[in-house]
Amino acid sequence: MELQPTSRWNHKYKLVVEGHNLVVKQIKSWILREHQEHEMKEAADCTLAEVRRKISETTNCLKLIRQLRKLRQLRKDQAERKGLSPSFFLFQMTLI
Repeated sequence: MELQPTSRWNHKYKLVVEGHNLVVKQIKSWILREHQEHEMKEAADCTLAEVRRKISETTNCLKLIRQLRKLRQLRKDQAERKGLSPSFFLFQMTLI
């Protein structure tokens, strides 16, 4: 059975429309995938920034603790040089 000219044209038109629809669907899928990847990267960047901030804060706190320990040791040494008893020194430390 041979197709009539209008039938052939309709058939070709349907093939073109189907091809076009397929390309449009693939492009939409690609755009959606790119958008999702972009959102995931932004979320990962936010999380990484927060982790880095917390690491920085922790490092600063540890530095402060080390400095306070050194200060406590210096005060203890100074009290011992002055001949004050360790209990007096401990009493002074609780007041701080």
